[in-house]
Amino acid sequence: DLAYCCLAWRLPAALRGIRDSDDGQLPSEQEFRAAYLTASGQASLDGFEYFVAFSLFRQAAILAGVYRRAVEGIAADARGLEAGDRFQATASIGWQTAQKA
Repeated sequence: DLAYCCLAWRLPAALRGIRDSDDGQLPSEQEFRAAYLTASGQASLDGFEYFVAFSLFRQAAILAGVYRRAVEGIAADARGLEAGDRFQATASIGWQTAQKA
């Protein structure tokens, strides 16, 4: 859940993330993770990048499903076709993250 929550810092605004925005009002991903470690009493987050990659692929799969339903005309939201570009870009970021992990 922490890795999925941290996706906001990994995704650009075009993919509904905050990676490229720094308004000074939000903590950095590192600060957020440090707060999590403190609150949970854990010393480290072993394998964290693996879980981030997994979460990116999970998000891409969700977007692919939204896009597919839009193509079939059964989407719950009229903006479903927009998910087509987003799922591919999210999967690409997931692959880059997996290669680093």
